[in-house]
Amino acid sequence: MRPGSRGYVGGGLQPPGTGMRMATGQRGGRPMSGRMRTGQVTAGPSREAAYGVALSQEVKVTDRPVTQQGMSGMKTAGGGGGGGGGGGRQVQDGSFFIGVLRSKMNDVRAELGRLQAEIDRHEKSVSQQGHLERTYDTMLQDVKALEGTLADYNLAVDKARTTADPGEVTKYLHDLEDRNRREAQGLDEIFLAKQQHERETQELEAEMEAVHGRMEEKINTLEPEKLHEYRVLLQRNNHLQAEVAAKQAEADRLSAMIGQHESRSQGAGGAALRGEYQVLEKSVGALRRERENLSQDLEISNMNPKDARDRLLSKVKADQERLKQLDARAAETTEEVVRMKERLEDLESDLKADRKGDVAQNKVEVLQKRDKEMTDFIEKFDQTKQEALDDQRSARSTIVGLLEHISTGLESQHHIPDKGGMRDRKV
Repeated sequence: MRPGSRGYVGGGLQPPGTGMRMATGQRGGRPMSGRMRTGQVTAGPSREAAYGVALSQEVKVTDRPVTQQGMSGMKTAGGGGGGGGGGGRQVQDGSFFIGVLRSKMNDVRAELGRLQAEIDRHEKSVSQQGHLERTYDTMLQDVKALEGTLADYNLAVDKARTTADPGEVTKYLHDLEDRNRREAQGLDEIFLAKQQHERETQELEAEMEAVHGRMEEKINTLEPEKLHEYRVLLQRNNHLQAEVAAKQAEADRLSAMIGQHESRSQGAGGAALRGEYQVLEKSVGALRRERENLSQDLEISNMNPKDARDRLLSKVKADQERLKQLDARAAETTEEVVRMKERLEDLESDLKADRKGDVAQNKVEVLQKRDKEMTDFIEKFDQTKQEALDDQRSARSTIVGLLEHISTGLESQHHIPDKGGMRDRKV
């Protein structure tokens, strides 16, 4: 191996880079002088080719100024060959893609492992939750049993503190067992009855479905016009049923509101509300009677003279009869009040005489009996009066219902089909 010249720095190591310029005398193959040039210039391609670059040397062309001396073939870091970025692999052969695929597969395996571990943790937590729930149920039953035992012990301690007779405790125990036995038997009977009712209900529902099926088959065999009429009537029936359900719900709501107001009326302001209600009820009753009278007058005005005369005569007779009854009841009430006043006067005189000690014992008993009768009559007077008024209102409502029924019957006479229509309906 030829020894290096005097211009070679670092003997036995790496050759100088392109940043170190060789002496002038060395370019032509002559021996280099002993003096090194202090200035360093950029080496050209021919010099770099002559000396070469080590494989491990990092060459960054972008960090150096590029001259026009044969450096046109080199690319900057932003425009590397192969379409990739700078610093990437220049030759992307099959081994490169296999390596990329292996790295992706490793990533997928790692992700699958992570997901599998998460699934295992979830399954383990689910199994632990089920085990904990079963343990909770078991411990809950144990707690209930222990609570029952504790209650028994507490009862025994209470009986021991009160020095109760053991026989009474035993009797209480037997009674409790008998009651539990009867309740258990009753529950079994209720359960069996429930099952029986459910079976009967299912059978009835099956029968109803069968009947509906047969009816549907018969209806489908009808003529198109009658079938259309049936469909219309069925739709109307369903609509009316829905309306009835809505009205029933509204009635239930109003009943609940009435109940709430009645419960509130039991409080401090209940007396005032009840008084106002009685006044309004009387007003409503008077208005209803006036409406009934006006309705009757209107009906009479729409009749022919003969029927109106008969109707007026019957109304006058009914009013006269009712007035007679009311006069009789008023006379009876007046007489009763007079008798009660006389009894009251007698009692007051007897009491005054009794205070003086001039009344016999039998007279006192008679007076007490009369006093009791008068007190009962006075206490029951409002009730008797209310019953009479209720009977009167009931009679009026009955009369009104009969009149409505008669009017409905008269109106329905115009909608009764003739014989031909009846035959068509039967067909």
